[in-house]
Amino acid sequence: MQPFEKLSYRGKTRRLRQLAMNALLCYPMEVASVHLIEAFTNANYRVKTRDGDSYFIRVCEPNWRTNLDLISEVAFLQALGHDGNFNTPLPIAAKTGDYIIEAAAEGVPEPRRCMVMSWLPGVRMGLRLTEENLYNMGILFARLHEWSLQFVPPPSFTRHRVDNPYHRGRSEILFDDHFLPAFRPGARDVFKETMANVNAAYESLYANLNGLRVIHNDLHHDNIKVCRGILYPLDFEDTCWGFPVQDIATAFRDLMDDTAQDTYPALRAAFRQGYESIGSWPEQYPHQIDTFAAGILIEGVNRTAYDAPHELTAEIAKLAPMLGKFLKNGVLEKVASYSG
Repeated sequence: MQPFEKLSYRGKTRRLRQLAMNALLCYPMEVASVHLIEAFTNANYRVKTRDGDSYFIRVCEPNWRTNLDLISEVAFLQALGHDGNFNTPLPIAAKTGDYIIEAAAEGVPEPRRCMVMSWLPGVRMGLRLTEENLYNMGILFARLHEWSLQFVPPPSFTRHRVDNPYHRGRSEILFDDHFLPAFRPGARDVFKETMANVNAAYESLYANLNGLRVIHNDLHHDNIKVCRGILYPLDFEDTCWGFPVQDIATAFRDLMDDTAQDTYPALRAAFRQGYESIGSWPEQYPHQIDTFAAGILIEGVNRTAYDAPHELTAEIAKLAPMLGKFLKNGVLEKVASYSG
C-alpha cells in the first residue's frame, strides 16, 4: 500500500472517507452515502442517512486544533443553538455521548478526531456576493457580537486570544535576512512599516480588555451559506477571544480578495449599513479595521515563507502596492496592479 503522504488529493480523500465511515459507526444513524465536500486542512464530507437526513462530518487534521479548541467550538455552538436565532450547525453526539470521536482507517498513518454536525442548507455566500447579502451579513455579525458579550463559557473553554499578528503559533520569519532576495527595492520597508502599525494597533486594543468576547475569528463569506435570503454561519473551529473589529477585519480581508476593485467598496458599505442597523460600528478610530486586515495579509505572507517560499517573491510583489497605499491613507483596498 502506497504511503499516505505520497498519495494524490483524490487518493488521500478516499482513505479519509473510509476513516469518516468508520467514525460514523459510533453514531446513531444508518448511513446511506458519504460524499467529499472539500479537503484543505481538514477533510469534510456530507453524510446522507437512509431516512433522508443529511449531516456534516469533519475529519480533523491531526496537528491543527487541540482537543480544547474542539471542545470550545462544541460549547459555543451549543450555546448559540440554545438561543435558537443564529442558524448555526448543531453538534451531534455519538452513542457514547461524546462530540469528538477518534477513528482510524487502513492506510492513514494515525487516528484522527472526527466531529459530526447538522447539515446547513444553501450555497456558499461566495457565490452570492450581493449588496443585500452583505447587508444581512453585517446584521449577522452585529447580532453575534452583541450576543457573545453575554456568553458565559464553561470552565473547559479556550483562553486563546487574538492578541498578536501571529497568534496561530508561527513566529515571524518573513523579515529574516534569508528572505531578502524575495523583496524588490523598497518593498521590505513597506512591509516592515505596515507591521509596525499593526503591532501598535494590537498593543492599543489589548491595553484595555473591556469588550473582549468570544468571536468566530474566521467568519468570511465562504464560511456562510445562503438559502432563500437566510444566512447560515458555519466552521466555528477558530472560536477564541477577541474584539469585533478583528472579526470584521477577517471578513473584509477575504471579501477584498474575492471581489473586483470597483465592487468591493459598495459591498463593504452594505455590510456596515447592516451592522449599524443593529448596533454601533466598533472601530475606535478611523481605519482600525483596515490596520488589522493589513496584519492578516502579512501573517499570510509569513505562512508562505514557511510553506511555499518559492511563491514568496510573487506574493510580495502583488501585495506591496496595496500596502504602500495603505501607509499613505490608511485604507486597505485593491490597486490596479493587484488582483486577488
